[in-house]
Amino acid sequence: MKIILKVLKYLLLTLTILVVVGVIVLQFYYNSLQDKKYAPAAVAPTTAVPATIAVPATAAQLLPYPQKLERKNGVCRLPSPLTFEAAPDVQAMAANNLGKGLSLLAKPALGGTLHCLKQTGLPQEGYRLNVSPGKVEVFYSHPQGLFYALKTLGQLHRANPGGLPCLEIEDFPAMPIRGVMLDISRDKVPSLETLLQMVDQLSALKINHLQLYVEGFSFAYPSFRELWEANQTPLTGDEIQQLDAYCRERFIELAPNQNSLGHMQAWLATERFQDLAECPDGYAAIPFLKIKTTLDPYDPRSLELVKQMTADLLPNFTSHIFNTNLDEPFELGEGKSKAAAKENGVGQVYVDYVVKMNELAKQNGKQMWMWGDIVSKYPEISGKLPKDITLLEWGYEAEHPFNTRSQRLQKSGLEFLVCPGTSSWTSLGGRTDNMMGNIASAVENGIRYGAKGMLLTDWGDLGHWQYLPVSYAGFAWGAALSWNPACREATLLQDYLNIHTFRDTTGRMGSFVLDLGRYNQFEEFPMPNMTLSMLSLQLGLMDDVLYDALIGSMGKAVSRFLDEEMSAIMRQKLVPRQPFRFEELMAYLDSLETHLDAAHPAVPDAAIIKAEFKNSLEMVRLGASLKHYISKRNSLSKDQRISHLEKMQGLCNQVIAEHRRLWLSRNKKGGLERSLKALLSLEKQLQQAKAREEKGGLALGWQRFKDRTIAAGAAAYLRWGM
Repeated sequence: MKIILKVLKYLLLTLTILVVVGVIVLQFYYNSLQDKKYAPAAVAPTTAVPATIAVPATAAQLLPYPQKLERKNGVCRLPSPLTFEAAPDVQAMAANNLGKGLSLLAKPALGGTLHCLKQTGLPQEGYRLNVSPGKVEVFYSHPQGLFYALKTLGQLHRANPGGLPCLEIEDFPAMPIRGVMLDISRDKVPSLETLLQMVDQLSALKINHLQLYVEGFSFAYPSFRELWEANQTPLTGDEIQQLDAYCRERFIELAPNQNSLGHMQAWLATERFQDLAECPDGYAAIPFLKIKTTLDPYDPRSLELVKQMTADLLPNFTSHIFNTNLDEPFELGEGKSKAAAKENGVGQVYVDYVVKMNELAKQNGKQMWMWGDIVSKYPEISGKLPKDITLLEWGYEAEHPFNTRSQRLQKSGLEFLVCPGTSSWTSLGGRTDNMMGNIASAVENGIRYGAKGMLLTDWGDLGHWQYLPVSYAGFAWGAALSWNPACREATLLQDYLNIHTFRDTTGRMGSFVLDLGRYNQFEEFPMPNMTLSMLSLQLGLMDDVLYDALIGSMGKAVSRFLDEEMSAIMRQKLVPRQPFRFEELMAYLDSLETHLDAAHPAVPDAAIIKAEFKNSLEMVRLGASLKHYISKRNSLSKDQRISHLEKMQGLCNQVIAEHRRLWLSRNKKGGLERSLKALLSLEKQLQQAKAREEKGGLALGWQRFKDRTIAAGAAAYLRWGM
């Protein structure tokens, strides 16, 4: 017994010595990381913007810009009431659009001022518009073409209230499908009123396709009511049917969208379906985080679940399309399907499931769409996919290789769409230049290689903190280029936002919105898919060494899920190029706020819009201040630290309260508290940190010692253990 005790004593002593030595080593390692200076890398070349066409100044407020426009001498002043002549089948539609678009009472009458004339030979969505003194003529072959002509006429009237400029327009779209996909599943479910308002806005931009991204319980599945009824406020079948009818009246196809393989974490978190996970114990996709998001593709019960979800969802739509998504099944081949993946490859495991989903879509009379990321990662499977599906080639950086991806898809014989993004999500205020470059590249290469359209995505990752108006510029630019890609004048977008989107009499809102999306120019590098200020709010108050280590590990982490081409692009972007220009950023935000305060938008929700942009500015200030404090904390005095923490705590409280108010002005309540989780955590961290600073003494020193040790250990793991 004495020998055993002696051995245990020596083991304990040895372990203690190892721990002490390890802690000392970590402290030295921490100091080396803190002292390390990173030389700014060469700034990456800006993505080239294709050549633009010249736009006549007298008609520069049109968006999308017509394919052909010829200015004539003279002005046409429309009388009130406005009399118009139209065939019986389009008379009501014409009266409604003329009344709303021109803000004039419109009455049908023979020999009126405006003539709607049917003409064979024009494209379904095309039209001709002739404006001459005292007379307006619209030529169309299908009611949809007339609808778009009247939208153009409405823009001309709003931009020229003194009288329409005389001109001739010949117009038609470059891409058959011009769509928008709105994420309603990352906490934020819009109210039906908000969705109807959005449809009006998109139809004015000649958008003809809309999807609402559904994962989890953002749709009220009747068969699974017990899973969502207590704490969710999803979109109901009745609301979707109302929206579907509203879209059809405006020539927009509302297509069902439901994730059906990956992104199933809400379902797999329930007791009822937890055993359907590919990795029931979770999968370490990134450091310090296990995920459980992907269905077991070979379990028959997985397909039964999806079948019942589909049976609940699809009857509410009249569209012939079904977007099954099937993107980012991160765990595929890492759990229950590992043996099959080892024998046949992960790509084949994926193909097996795609075939089943395609059969399900056809059984429901739908044509299957799905995202193309797995096909890009395993291009050898393209020949094994059913030829009647449509692939959605997505990528949200200006550098995304739409050229090589689109060319490869064209050669495969598969139909496809290009899918850029609004760059609004995880940005707080947008990423303007990335958005414009991303959309331009997608459309240009999509047209070059035969894409049948564009689906512009507007995601809501990490709480959906961006407010809807932050996405308006992206909606307008995507609509403009997919209709007429030859016209890429940025002034067109700014004018459209001023005159038509916000109706700002001061002409400030357009430049404010675009400049807000450029605040990340003051950050160290252009963070892919988000901004560093947003990331800081998500990570919270932490040690600066740990913060830098997490940023530095991101290139390696994302590479696990991307093909080599995209991995190289992401690694190149995730390199510091300059020091964080905090003071300049804060001055920039102050200047933006001055312009916002002076603006006078005249739309019905103007007060909400200004408040949303104001809180966006405050969120950026909070994120930037947090990042600045993390990097400078060790050089500040105790009083300075307390002062910084007090200011951030007050700003955080203000942001949270206003976010709650603004959320409820456009969206359903469910998901709000989940959206605020990171901000509420930060609020608590700031409060605790301030209390520790005020108390001081050994407790503060011990906390700092623990923080340094943990940070150094985590940094070592991120560098060598991943």
